[in-house]
Amino acid sequence: MGIWVRSQNKARLSVCNDFDIYTILNEDTPYVVSANNRDFGYYETLERANRVLDEIQNFIYNDSFDEYCIFDMPAE
Repeated sequence: MGIWVRSQNKARLSVCNDFDIYTILNEDTPYVVSANNRDFGYYETLERANRVLDEIQNFIYNDSFDEYCIFDMPAE
């Protein structure tokens, strides 16, 4: 079971079920929140990226999963 997620730049809408954070060295926004091995949002600090994962987790726990539930990746 996955959730619909809209990417930070609004260019991608996908059903996702596997989220993680990875880093990009020498970039302005070095922390990436990815889902299903695709980038969904870019953040300046690891703490911010972790808060976004917390938001996704809370969305999963608190939502009734109607057929139109979509999590929008927050801007930086």
